[in-house]
Amino acid sequence: METNVYTQIGLMLLIALSTKTAILLTEFASGAGSASRQILSTAVFGGMLAATALSLIVVPMMYFVIQTVVEKISGGEPSTKSTRRCGRVIQ
Repeated sequence: METNVYTQIGLMLLIALSTKTAILLTEFASGAGSASRQILSTAVFGGMLAATALSLIVVPMMYFVIQTVVEKISGGEPSTKSTRRCGRVIQ
């Protein structure tokens, strides 16, 4: 099985979605002690949402920004090391 960026993003989204769904079940539960569990599940759901957004949007953007700055500093030439873009190695 070939592992590329899209499979890894899919796996990350699948894990995050299943975790958030499990937390939502606790969020809307009723019964004895559900008030304290609802508060805790709200915090966990918000943290998972923020972590997913950071890992899917902010981290790749920072890699792109850092690579662009390094290329501008080095005179517009890409680095001699091979870089990965969209799962393909570019040399």
